[in-house]
Amino acid sequence: MNTCLTDYNKLKPVICLVNEDRENSKFEDLKHFTELSWNLYSNRLGDKSTEFYRAGANEFDLNNNQIIEKVIEMDMPKKISLSVTSDKSLHYTFMFNDFTLFIETFLTLESENDTYIEFFKNDEVILAGKYDIESGLENIINTYKKNGGYINFPSNNYISNLLDACETE
Repeated sequence: MNTCLTDYNKLKPVICLVNEDRENSKFEDLKHFTELSWNLYSNRLGDKSTEFYRAGANEFDLNNNQIIEKVIEMDMPKKISLSVTSDKSLHYTFMFNDFTLFIETFLTLESENDTYIEFFKNDEVILAGKYDIESGLENIINTYKKNGGYINFPSNNYISNLLDACETE
C-alpha cells in the first residue's frame, strides 16, 4: 500500500491511499498454497516413475498460474485443495459461496494429458467435460457468468470508502 499526494488543478492537495497489492496478494497466497501442496504430494507421482513425476511437474508449472488467475477472476475461494494422487493425476478443488469447481488432470506419457472439469452451483452440475486447459478455463468463466456469478475485473486500486476524500471541491 502506498500513499499518493495529488494536486487536482491546484485546487487543494489530497492524500489518497492506494491498495495496489490486494489482487496480487490473492494470487500470491493461492500460488503459495498450491506450491506447498505440490511439494507435499508430488512424491506420489515419483513412486510410479520419474517420467510421471516430470510430466506432473511440467503440468503444474505450465498451468497452475493460469488456473489461479481464472479462479481469482471469479472470487477468492473459501476453500482450496490441490492433491496429487498415485493414480497419476492432479486434482484442484475450489469452493466458493454457491459454486464448487473441480479440475482434474490425468497424466499420460503417450499423448496430451486429459483434463476433466466439473463445475457446480448449489450442488447442481452446470459444466462437465473433457477440455484442454485454456478452453476449459474460458468455459468455466462463461458458465460462471451465465449462472449469476460476478467477474472481478481489476479494480481501480482505490480503497472505496476513501474515494470521497479524493474529491475536489
